[in-house]
Amino acid sequence: YPMPVHKKFADALHRLTDEAHVYGLKVYRYSIHQRFPVGAPEFDINGLHMSKRPLSRYHGNSWRPGSQRIGAVVHKYGADSQGSADFCAKSKALQDANIHSLAKLLDEYGVDGVYLDGTAAHTTWCQNILHGCGYRTKDGSIRQTSPVFAKRQFMKRIYTVVKQRRPDGVVDLHCSFGYTPAVVAFTDMMWTGEQWGHLKEGPPDGYISGTLTLDMFRTQYTGYQLGVPAEVLAYRILRGSAAKEKEGMRKLSATTLLHDIPIRPSTPGLALLPGHVAEVGGGQPHVEVFDLMVNLWKLRDQFGAKEAQKLFYWNNQDYVTVSPEKCYALLLKHPKNGVLAFISNLRRDAQTVTVQFNLDKLGLRGKKLDVFDVLTNEPVDMTPDGKLSVSLGSEDWMYVWLRSRIAKGG
Repeated sequence: YPMPVHKKFADALHRLTDEAHVYGLKVYRYSIHQRFPVGAPEFDINGLHMSKRPLSRYHGNSWRPGSQRIGAVVHKYGADSQGSADFCAKSKALQDANIHSLAKLLDEYGVDGVYLDGTAAHTTWCQNILHGCGYRTKDGSIRQTSPVFAKRQFMKRIYTVVKQRRPDGVVDLHCSFGYTPAVVAFTDMMWTGEQWGHLKEGPPDGYISGTLTLDMFRTQYTGYQLGVPAEVLAYRILRGSAAKEKEGMRKLSATTLLHDIPIRPSTPGLALLPGHVAEVGGGQPHVEVFDLMVNLWKLRDQFGAKEAQKLFYWNNQDYVTVSPEKCYALLLKHPKNGVLAFISNLRRDAQTVTVQFNLDKLGLRGKKLDVFDVLTNEPVDMTPDGKLSVSLGSEDWMYVWLRSRIAKGG
């Protein structure tokens, strides 16, 4: 539900937004889940019209025996504080309630967009004839339909409300399966990865690339087909001890960063909260991954990644050759700042990875170059004809910058 309903949280949101803006940060709330809170006044009036049918409630842990969260909402509405029902975007009442509340949120609290969880992006089915879903068969039963156009309209309204008030605001969509391209078109970015939930503790042998193949990653995780940039949700593939999570983040990045797509890290503040540390087995991996991603963001800004041409492993054969098999390179070619190469070993064993750059195609022939590991700032030996070799463990990686000394001086 977009608007805070308790003064305690309303005051906290004002304070959070104001402080974030002082530091030049954008902040937006987790709002408009794919379920609607049964405790909200609109549900009491229009709940049956809003709901997806057959009726179902949230499967979270708040209603499991022994873990109910008792609060004022229980006594006022007779529902636990996480009580909710799956909604259907076909319901005009549902759309109006959320859009009105989101507009009030943006106007009153000055947030910079909205974070959505599922919302209208999933391909869902409904048979609630009260709002126009489903159809009756000759035997009187009701069959389900999928309200694709209503979902698109709902997301379009969300996007419009945000952009009218915040032209640079963000519509951030988390969804992990059943994406509807016509809906995702009205978002700024996607965050995906919960489809790994079935693996429980991650790939059975710890070899991520054996399960998350390059074909699978390009299909499910890149956003190319949907027209929006993507970030990867990692926690469901990396469950386990703190040490395992740290190692897994590094291994998973060997695939994600090869596509120039980062893992979205948890914030250090959350990771260091006592309850969270106990839950995940230690907060340190989250802090280290956050620091790593921040360093990569700074590196990209320094290099000028937004102005660079991206040459991926499936279309860069004229620019670079990598051996042995299952070792790859992503090249970012900048008109002034040289080449930033991401080198990845996706094999099961450690390798000496050989990279042969075509200096002519890259516009680097005859130039004096500084070649170095950007995260350690250590030099990397490269022959005059553009060949270098680096030692990488299984599912390990590094960034190497080929930078003209003129560019460095400039």
